[in-house]
Amino acid sequence: MQQSNATSAGMVLSEMKVEVSGKLALCNHFERGEIVLKVTGGEAPYTYQWSNGADTDVISDLNAGTYTVKITDNRGAWISNSFIIQPPYILTTELINRRNASCSLNHNGEIELNIIRGRGPFTILWSHGLENETTATSLAPGHYSVAVTDYYNCTNTIEFEIGADELELIVDINTDCEAKGAISVEVKGGMAPYDYQWAHGPVSKDLMDLDSGIYELRVTDANGCATYKIIDLEPIPLSLERLVMDAADCSVTEAAGFKIIGGKPPYKIEWMDDPSIKQLVREGLSSGNYVLKVEDKSGCMVESMIHIESPSPLMVDINTRFDFNCNAEDIKGYAEVQIQGGSGPFSINWSSGETGLQEISLNNTGSVEVEVRDGNGCTVKAVKEVEFPQLNARMELSEILINVDGGNEFSLEEPIQFRANIPEDALAWEWDFGDGFYSDQRHPTHIYRREGEYAVALTIHDLFGCHSREIYHVYIEDKLDVVMMPNAFSPNGDGLNDTFQPKFKNITSYDMQIFNSWGELLFATSEMDSGGWTGYLHGSIAPPGNYVYKVAFTSLKGEKKYVSGVFTLVK
Repeated sequence: MQQSNATSAGMVLSEMKVEVSGKLALCNHFERGEIVLKVTGGEAPYTYQWSNGADTDVISDLNAGTYTVKITDNRGAWISNSFIIQPPYILTTELINRRNASCSLNHNGEIELNIIRGRGPFTILWSHGLENETTATSLAPGHYSVAVTDYYNCTNTIEFEIGADELELIVDINTDCEAKGAISVEVKGGMAPYDYQWAHGPVSKDLMDLDSGIYELRVTDANGCATYKIIDLEPIPLSLERLVMDAADCSVTEAAGFKIIGGKPPYKIEWMDDPSIKQLVREGLSSGNYVLKVEDKSGCMVESMIHIESPSPLMVDINTRFDFNCNAEDIKGYAEVQIQGGSGPFSINWSSGETGLQEISLNNTGSVEVEVRDGNGCTVKAVKEVEFPQLNARMELSEILINVDGGNEFSLEEPIQFRANIPEDALAWEWDFGDGFYSDQRHPTHIYRREGEYAVALTIHDLFGCHSREIYHVYIEDKLDVVMMPNAFSPNGDGLNDTFQPKFKNITSYDMQIFNSWGELLFATSEMDSGGWTGYLHGSIAPPGNYVYKVAFTSLKGEKKYVSGVFTLVK
């Protein structure tokens, strides 16, 4: 601190002193600082000369940095001092080692606070009244919060819940093969050992050999927490109900099977003629006996038989497929007859002339017809319309090109517009932005949340199953908006520092005004590539001295910001 004293006639003035307050530290990158001065001593009024051009006892909207002020009193005595606005140092906290209360009636929940980053010493205030402690104990179930304040009055608050580890009863009901019931109980939560009390007297965990009825259970854990369960027991023995429909002629579909009644799922199903069949109802059965065996979860087994008098009906269908070679651009088509039911041997006749073949080749668009006759003389025809794909319908995937507005270098949180020359007949496409996010839009917009290099992949599929993939690399940086102003320039034509213009990056627009010391506007521009002020005024170089600039600019995030100051014109 520097100081100069002066005396008033007949008296010696007291020494000037300065007290500082305000916001002297930034809690985050969006805040701005403030310096408030209180001057005592000397002789009022006082004048203020700040290093940033301000002339009041309060300056605000300050970035981090050092600010110097010279204060002069009414008699000419002065004092000089510097003050620092601390840069952002984000207060960061977390909660660890959370433990719920043992049940809703107990107050034994716990949680710990961990201060990861900040400027101490810290003040800690829990919502239930605890102060300056990092561990909270004896907590009842409920909603809480904890606020941490650092040395510069930056605050971080976290809300949290303390739950209750309530008892949970999982009940399994079984029926034995004699239609007697059994109840088994599993307890989750709480603290062992557990006390079991059934309403009709037993104190064991599981019950067996039970009749139908209502059973009530109360379970209490070692903490005194209790829960209740009402169980409706209706034992039903395992049995099978037959479902049969006989076919009268070749046109009727045969269906036969069983319905399971009672027992305990899941069930094991086994048809004795074909163990691979797992459904209860079957279609297309020929004459004969069909036996089903079922076993339930309790091990009870039941077996029953269905007798089919007529053969299963003959059913015919045509399946088509196309094989496309993406590299050779060659298409091959096939038609295959599918036969179900009936009695062999089968006679197959295609409308194209082939006989006895289950599969034929296809060469063009049109109708395909097949007639099948079984060993019993039942005849069925099937017709299918086939549209043979054309080779010229395949899109030219090799012409795909990714375009990105703005090149390949971007800022965090900056929207990036991706564009691609996707053919209109493309079947599907997918963008992979390389950060775990995807899009099926034709021209998507994406925002990256972390810095780094990302490989953006576009994959396009056509109707033949062929695909093409293209990669485009983007580079993401945390670009801050910056406007840097010179403090002097010399418009003497030597090619060095001949114009007064700012240097900027990551801004979208700006307006600059130049004033003389009387406040008269000398120059203004909103063109970012204008070259700045040449120093000329009315056809000649302006006089040497101090001038004032004011700049308004817009950041990439759309924020409007202002900066002003004093610079010197030197000849």
